[in-house]
Amino acid sequence: MALGLAAACGGSGSKVHSVASQAAGAPKAKAASLDPRVQAVVLSEKQLHVVAFSDTDFPLLKRAPRYDRTGVTSIRYKADAGGPECTTFLNAQFLSGSYYHGLHEVDRGYTLTTTDRPVQLESMVVSYPSAREAERVIDDTRTSVKHCSNLHYRLKNYSFSFKEVVSMPIPRTGDDSTAFQGSWSLQGGNAEPWATELIRVGTVVVSVNATSSPDPFRLLQQTGKQAAAELRHEEVLAADAKGT
Repeated sequence: MALGLAAACGGSGSKVHSVASQAAGAPKAKAASLDPRVQAVVLSEKQLHVVAFSDTDFPLLKRAPRYDRTGVTSIRYKADAGGPECTTFLNAQFLSGSYYHGLHEVDRGYTLTTTDRPVQLESMVVSYPSAREAERVIDDTRTSVKHCSNLHYRLKNYSFSFKEVVSMPIPRTGDDSTAFQGSWSLQGGNAEPWATELIRVGTVVVSVNATSSPDPFRLLQQTGKQAAAELRHEEVLAADAKGT
């Protein structure tokens, strides 16, 4: 979704983006962290900044700092159709603070130059009180999206539609992950392609969203792996510092 539009809605670009559901039939990831020490480690807002992509990691990537924000957003989303599953899907994919009780949040915006047209890339990183609460975001998204391939909702004076939402079979990243793609439109306008991966590492969930990407599978796989590695390292350091 357009970053500028998100700003107009009074939230981060990430907040009006999609987030994730895993491919049907793929084995469900274990809820337990690879390193049990990080299960109880809650990262601070400062520590969440470790997830930061750069042109060194991804050529032709530029920061879009005007779309950055910190602080948990507690918007409650409600689907106009599709029943409670689609409302759950919206709140899960947008990491609604009202539903999932995030403690800290750091969002960043980027643009990526391609031969086709610029790709809008965003990361949204949220820490939770426990790994179980973070996992609930992944589970809710994965389950509810099966019933919400097409949905509509309103935010303030804006009307959004999601269509042809399908799972993406991206290999598991971190402790658990799920991804999907589809198209979105604003006020009944032209549809734009988007894809998102949602990843849990310990007590943290990171959403990576790509809009208008010619190769969303590869882009999300690369950025997701990097984000997970950075979070894993930061959580292990935090666990060591606490002597756990």
